[in-house]
Amino acid sequence: MKISNREKTLLVILLLMVFGFVFLKYVINPVKAEIVVLNTESETKAIELKQINKLISQEELYQKAYDSDHEKLIDYTNNYYSNLNQEELLVLLNTLNKGEAFYIDDFKFSDKQDKDERIQDLKVTFYYSGPYEELYDYIDEISNYDKFIRINDLDIESEIDNIVSGELEINFSSLPLFQAYADGKSIFDIYGDLVDKQTESPYVPYAALAQRIAESTKVSDDELGKIELYLKDRTVKPIIGFDNSKTFFVGSNVDIVANIEKTEKRLYGRDAIKFSYNFGVKRDDSKANLVFEENLIIDEQNKYLSMWVYSNEVTGHQIGVVLVDAIGESYDLVLTSNVDFKEWKVLEVDVPIEVNYPCKVQRVYTKSTDYDQRLNGTLIFDQIQTAEIYEDENID
Repeated sequence: MKISNREKTLLVILLLMVFGFVFLKYVINPVKAEIVVLNTESETKAIELKQINKLISQEELYQKAYDSDHEKLIDYTNNYYSNLNQEELLVLLNTLNKGEAFYIDDFKFSDKQDKDERIQDLKVTFYYSGPYEELYDYIDEISNYDKFIRINDLDIESEIDNIVSGELEINFSSLPLFQAYADGKSIFDIYGDLVDKQTESPYVPYAALAQRIAESTKVSDDELGKIELYLKDRTVKPIIGFDNSKTFFVGSNVDIVANIEKTEKRLYGRDAIKFSYNFGVKRDDSKANLVFEENLIIDEQNKYLSMWVYSNEVTGHQIGVVLVDAIGESYDLVLTSNVDFKEWKVLEVDVPIEVNYPCKVQRVYTKSTDYDQRLNGTLIFDQIQTAEIYEDENID
């Protein structure tokens, strides 16, 4: 059938109308709807931009308010302890005693924490004896100490020649939750710079890590083999600052002495810590503490805490580490109850699930556990770290 010119024209018009309808419905209308949405988003972003610019203009005001509150908080927290350690308080109480004939002894401790766990108190009761004037001076030293110490109770018994004796009860208060804030350290102060962070990365495959250690330190094949064996099924994260933190010594008795020095006999990093100690007299509970001034931070839960230790003699002594968590709780973790080795050895202990993070490594100690043990020893501590077992046994 032949189509006339008129019909051809009508067909073309129909096709154009269909095309126009389709184009309008599926192209023009969606574009218009998208334009409406974009205009709405643009108006919203413009409002947000105005709010942001307003906040930016007030940055200096907020910074001044923050600095003012920060200074007030630091001034306030400086009057209190961030944590309470019995050994350190014993040293303090003896240091404040300036009297030549004033005698203090028989210390007893009891802990107390408020229901909100914001304030922790440690009550110390001890016996004293000496001239009245020196007792007065001792109380004055305590009252004027730069941190808040409260004298709860004073029992006085008079003796001959102006000599008095009795019991003195003292209360120390701490604010453990303010510790991290009061320190005011940046992330680089706590975790080291980027170079250290990369070179000490725990995520390098153990073989490559062992090779790096062999190239940068004086490590024998036997020692390198021990490192490879330990790292074969573990991923470790070094606790930054261990080898460069300032340290000091505290003994559980006044006749215990120790010497702390850096040594190049190490497995990791630049230096290890050589700790030589002497318990003075035979006891079954003498303790020599290596205390860290810096915050050696552990910021997340890990299964193990481990440390490489070298001993050049069998002593039978115990080695442990003390953690202090975010609410001021202390955890005494025994790495080994018997130093029966004369070589490098990795000592590992489970980390309690109850620890609140972030926590810090407060100190490492060695302790006599039997009256007949030797009095002295020398240990080298290196690379304290957290560790986890590989979940996938096929990990290289």
